[in-house]
Amino acid sequence: MENPHRFAALVPISGAAPAPYAGWLGDLPIWVFHGDRDSLIPVSESIRIVQAIRQKGGIARFTRYPEAEHVGFTQVFVDC
Repeated sequence: MENPHRFAALVPISGAAPAPYAGWLGDLPIWVFHGDRDSLIPVSESIRIVQAIRQKGGIARFTRYPEAEHVGFTQVFVDC
């Protein structure tokens, strides 16, 4: 988030970030993935940051896995 011009896009998987960081991302495309049953990082963390990014005019796509716990890279790569 500190260097949004360094990357072409972001793909956070089961992550969390403070909502104020959303304004740092500009128009960087973002696709967030999270499992609804994640006991390590609640899906609400991804929902919150996606909403904050969109409120700041950013581009954020969000994919939720209803039956997944802490989502791993395998399922995300299958879906992309």
